[in-house]
Amino acid sequence: EKLDAIVAAAKALEDQETPEEQAAEALAEAKAGLSAAIDEAKEVLKGLTGDEKSAVETAIVEAEKVLNDADSTVTELNTETAELNQVVADADAAQKAKTPEEIEEENQAEADAALAQAKKALETSIANAKAALGGLTGSEKSAVETAIVEAEKVLIKVGATAIEYTAASEKLDAIVAAAKALEDQET
Repeated sequence: EKLDAIVAAAKALEDQETPEEQAAEALAEAKAGLSAAIDEAKEVLKGLTGDEKSAVETAIVEAEKVLNDADSTVTELNTETAELNQVVADADAAQKAKTPEEIEEENQAEADAALAQAKKALETSIANAKAALGGLTGSEKSAVETAIVEAEKVLIKVGATAIEYTAASEKLDAIVAAAKALEDQET
């Protein structure tokens, strides 16, 4: 009977995790919890607008920093999880309290900002392309000049969309890069 008790006690000791194993398990659980909270926040984010959307986006970025920091402790991970969950809950509640008109105004403001940003990027691409002309000759220079004219048509087009501005900017940047590469090969 004593032998059975000793064997049982030895087996119980053998089955216990070491403090290191317990710490590793706690860290893994905390990371999984924060990761799940980030995934949930990204889902909720899809239904947010305005300040609520910005607050959750910022909270996600901060949470990802903590999650990806190899030195984060269980306490830091759990604190970040709680903070992220609170920001998401607050934002979701505030979003639900908005009127349809408020949501439409915020969506329009976001669209206007994206349009202005895309137009500014195209203006920058055109300016950069014009600056690059001085270093080009022959067919490369001609190709860039033609691309500038096409990009300027999009820039002055009434009702141009952010997608059109972005496409024109990317096309112009690619033509300039290709022309510079060809010019460099020829010299």
